[in-house]
This record gives sequence, structure tokens and C-alpha cells, in this order.
Amino acid sequence: LKESARKCPELLRSSSLLLVTSTTPHDSSSRGPHMNSAVSDHVNKSKFTLGNELNLRFLNSTISSSFPTPNHVIDCINLSKRTFGNSVDTVMGVGGGNAIDLAKCVARTLASNNNGETEKIKLVLAPCTIPGIMASTSTSSLILVEKEEALLPFENNFCLADASPSLFNEVMNKNLGVVETTILLDETAVTLPPYTNRNDKANEKHKSIVSQPTMSDNLFAALAVCFDAKILSLSNRQQALTTKCVPVDDEDLDAVIESCILALKQTELQSSSNKNNDSVELDKANLIAIFAKAGRYLNREIESQKQFISSLPLELASSLLPPFFPHGHIMTFLASTLPGILSQQQEKRQNFLDYIEKSPPNMAGLAEGAHDVNILVDRMESN
Repeated sequence: LKESARKCPELLRSSSLLLVTSTTPHDSSSRGPHMNSAVSDHVNKSKFTLGNELNLRFLNSTISSSFPTPNHVIDCINLSKRTFGNSVDTVMGVGGGNAIDLAKCVARTLASNNNGETEKIKLVLAPCTIPGIMASTSTSSLILVEKEEALLPFENNFCLADASPSLFNEVMNKNLGVVETTILLDETAVTLPPYTNRNDKANEKHKSIVSQPTMSDNLFAALAVCFDAKILSLSNRQQALTTKCVPVDDEDLDAVIESCILALKQTELQSSSNKNNDSVELDKANLIAIFAKAGRYLNREIESQKQFISSLPLELASSLLPPFFPHGHIMTFLASTLPGILSQQQEKRQNFLDYIEKSPPNMAGLAEGAHDVNILVDRMESN
């Protein structure tokens, strides 16, 4: 934050800043004690820097649940209006994916209610977890609509209908506001998850409670999203889709996939070296770059429209995670879709699984009961 403020003084030159931060979730095992402590430390340091070193006046709103809800957005809007009126000019999200998504939702809503003012809302995102990084670079924001038991894109502003009819009516008549977004990817601020295998004794006490993702799980999740984008890109070029997406840079996408696979091999070496007391360090900056780029493929823009569609792994998570896997982590869920995504390219699937010794995680052990596959399919189609 200090370095960014020094290089770009206008970035944090704010008379009214709304700070959205992550706090320790009610189920404190959902990230694990190591990650909870790291996120809390980063948030506290950020608040100290903003208030004591940069002398900024800010209002802090926190979120402890895994995903923001429409009520979270409404509460932030009302809190900012009670304190700053309609003069909030900067929204900042610090922490995990929940705080990042909530900050994005709030900033877009505030910008849409600016009553014709020309100055845009500034949005500053400072993620310190891998889901936070991917959320910061994604074009959309996930919001948990409890009535639907689904994770929906906030840009579908009907999400607000039940939570706040008055705000829904305001936003429905306008496009969600345009914000000037700055993403601060600080290598020292980002905490990486453990490299250890899910079956290691150190993780056994969490295994039956929550699918805390390892580094390998996160990389499998990024691969699932990127391979899905690759398949969609091929279909796009073959004009097999009725709704065509804006073309992707295939060279960039291939480079991200190759970087993921290489990082997975290095993660295996890291896990082995820990057992043998050897030292194998992963390139943290490279890992951050992988997840930042993968986040861009969570959603794809539709040609000739200002709309987005979610990737297949994200669509599956949005439909099935809240009702059927309430203790599942979204990154573990995304990772578990990889074999199914690769089944659309059989030759790549076998080559890939032969190359990577570890298998993607399986969500079956985290399901609430044994649900008939037809129920799951109906659920996905209804969403």
C-alpha cells in the first residue's frame, strides 16, 4: 500500500474511503489456522498503514462468511451513506475472495447511484489469498442468493430484488456503474496454502470437516478453468456455439496451462522434499501470476453484448456447492471438475494424468447425503 501510494499518490487520495475486509469465519477451519492468521495479519497491517501512515479517513466493513450476500451489499451501502452521505469516492477490498467480491459489488452499486456525477468510483483490490487473486481479476463477482441456494453473478442485478426492493428498483433502471479498478498483487502479502497432500496426517483432523485446498488443489482448479476456456475457444472457432464469446489469446492461454502443469510438478517435488528435509522453493511470483491470469477465464464476454457467461467449472460450483457441498471450498470444487473437463479431450486427459502423479480432489466425501444424479442435473439445468 505504501509503495503504491508513493508511486501513484492519486490512487489513495481519498476523502471518503470504504474499506471492506475479511475476518475469521465462524467455521474457523474453513481456511485452516495458518491461513486465518495470515489473512488477519494482512488486514490489520493494511488498516494501520491506511490510518496511521497514510492518514486516510476510512470506514471499515467486515465479512466473515465464505461468500457475500445481497444483504452484505445493502449493509455496506447503508453504512457508507450514514457516514459519508453520497460522497464515497473509493472502495477498497483487502483479504480473501469474500472481501474482494463484496468490494466489487459495493463499488459497482455506488457508481450506479452517483446521480449523474462525472467522477467515477475508484476500486482498489488487495488480495492476500489465491481465491482472492482470482476474484480480483475476474470480470464478474459471485454473490450467494440464499433463496435460490446458488452463487450468482452480481451483474445479474435481480439478485437484489428480495434483499432490497428499493435498491433493486434503482439499479434496474441503470447499468451497474463503471469503476476505475486497481489491483495490488503484493508478493509479500499473499499467503500460499500448504503443499502437503490431503491424506497426510497433518490434515486428517480437517479432512472430514472442510475441504481446505492445498497448493495442488488450487493449481488443479486453475487448470480446470483454463482447459474449459480452451475447449470453448475451439468451439467458438468452429462456430458450434449459438452464443459466441469474445476470442481469447490462445498463446497466452496455452502459456498459463503450461505454467500450471510445471508448477504442479514442482509442488510434488516440494511435498517430497518436505518429507526428506530437503529444500525446494517454488517461485511465488510465478504462482501469483498463474492465478491472476486464470481468474480472467472464470467468465467470458459475449460478442456484441455487455454480458458475460461463466466457465463450466464455475457454473457447476455456483449451482451445486451451496446446497449439496456446504462444507466444500470453491477451489476444491473447481479442481474436482478437471477430469470431467478433460473428458472432452480424451487424448489430453491421459497425457495430463500420466504426467501428474497426484489426482484432482474428489468432492464425494464432502456431500451432504447421497443425492441422485438426476437431482444434481435438474439443479444445474434450473440455474
